[in-house]
Amino acid sequence: MVSEPGKPQDGIAARPLLSRTFIEAERRRRFAAAAAAIAHERGPRAVTAARICARAHSARNTFYELFASVEDCLRFGVGEAGERILEPLRSAAGEGEWLPEVELALAGVTRPSLSGRWRPSCC
Repeated sequence: MVSEPGKPQDGIAARPLLSRTFIEAERRRRFAAAAAAIAHERGPRAVTAARICARAHSARNTFYELFASVEDCLRFGVGEAGERILEPLRSAAGEGEWLPEVELALAGVTRPSLSGRWRPSCC
């Protein structure tokens, strides 16, 4: 007997259904992370759709359903990275003096680099 999606069958809890929007967003992030890793390891000219798909363990058709080109994927990744960097600045806006807020936000960005967990490719 087949149960309805999202409903338990024979006492086994069903997995919650994920929205198509959520799944597409996660795929886009996975492709962008793969592109960034390839660019970091091999240089930006080495970033190809084939390499991105292999690194992301996904099909080329899926890649092109989400992005028009490799450049589109890289643009998305840079935009996502920028949002993650700027989010602490935006959330701190308007609270007290601006300079300590900016210093605190930038310390949150650079602290992992100083501890050796990751290093920006420019350093």
